[in-house]
Amino acid sequence: MRFKGILAFDGTGFQGWQTQQQGQSIQEQVERIFSQILNQPIKVHGASRTDAGVHAEGFVFHFDAETQLTATRIRRGFNRLIHTQLVLRSLQRVSPTFESRFSYSKKTYRYQIYTGERNPFLSRYAHYYFASIDLPLLRKTLKHFAGEHCFHNFTVKPEDDVAFVRTLYSITVKVEDNLVLITLVGSGFMTHMVRMIVGTALAVQEGKLTRLQLTNLLDPNVPRQPVSFKAPPHGLYLQRIQYEKTR
Repeated sequence: MRFKGILAFDGTGFQGWQTQQQGQSIQEQVERIFSQILNQPIKVHGASRTDAGVHAEGFVFHFDAETQLTATRIRRGFNRLIHTQLVLRSLQRVSPTFESRFSYSKKTYRYQIYTGERNPFLSRYAHYYFASIDLPLLRKTLKHFAGEHCFHNFTVKPEDDVAFVRTLYSITVKVEDNLVLITLVGSGFMTHMVRMIVGTALAVQEGKLTRLQLTNLLDPNVPRQPVSFKAPPHGLYLQRIQYEKTR
């Protein structure tokens, strides 16, 4: 039988979701606890990878297991035993055809920028920005990324031209006190894509890049040259992954 889980985690101190040869990963922690509870080797398949230090509110994964335990009982046992920086928000049985990595329709990421006085309680959860932000300019800059584009300059992933095309359904900017919250909803995101988009938008703020140069970066006919601007990982959250059908 197949199970779908939704995990929230503080990515601080982890080398991302994917199991690594060196450093602690979230995947290995999750597999260890499920294997302990279910008394069998468990291989967990995540919806995507995450960079070291990136957080999640709704990371989706699936695994297969033969057990008489209910999903509710497995979840309760998991949350008692797992690392304190992780929590299993939900667990349910799903169709054996469900694939966490390939069955989704939309992903939502949020990037947090803090513009107030230095705050030690936010240092791991938002990118501290040294200057005030021109919000109208930020919104205008980010608007360039909305829609279907070739994002070949906004990833470090070496793919063919077709695979570089992604659709961003919406990019919104909201301000809560001294936090600038950038929310991106898209069909899919490549390695470092969100961080490179945010980093590029901040480069425009600082006069390091013109809007014309930004337009050229999204032109599939211009030779690929990935941007060097990348916002730090600790401001990034995988907020939600939406699926058409999970049962």
